[in-house]
Amino acid sequence: MFRITSSILLVALLINFTCGLERWVKSAGVANLDCPLDDNPDEPTLLAFSGDCSKFIKCSYGLGYTLSCPRGLHFSTALLRCEAPTIAKCNSNGTPSNPQVGGGTCTFMYKSHPTDCSKAIQCVNGVEIELDCPAGSKWDKSNSKCSFGNVVC
Repeated sequence: MFRITSSILLVALLINFTCGLERWVKSAGVANLDCPLDDNPDEPTLLAFSGDCSKFIKCSYGLGYTLSCPRGLHFSTALLRCEAPTIAKCNSNGTPSNPQVGGGTCTFMYKSHPTDCSKAIQCVNGVEIELDCPAGSKWDKSNSKCSFGNVVC
């Protein structure tokens, strides 16, 4: 009888702790005007964290949750993920240093840069962003990636 009562009590405590933890995590979000009120959970809105390239904001129904990249990585607003600082190109105030190339109507994923084979253009949320290939590589339009060696750009 004591074992059954103890087991029930332990399960009740675990449920209570889990529910309490859930409320604590949800309360950590801060209202953010840049976060949409209606989200698609499969494609969350991710934003740069001003003043710290190693952090970013993940939006959820109008709230912004501050998350950190793994050690040594920076958040890339062009790629919407943590990357090496040379790829993320985040400046000291937390904003991207990748120049915008075109207007807000593109629909492609990547394309060749019109004048520089060591660069590519990526479409991010309808805006064309200029990306630099790693040193010594060129944009390979046949494979849609930066490559070393003889490539067709």
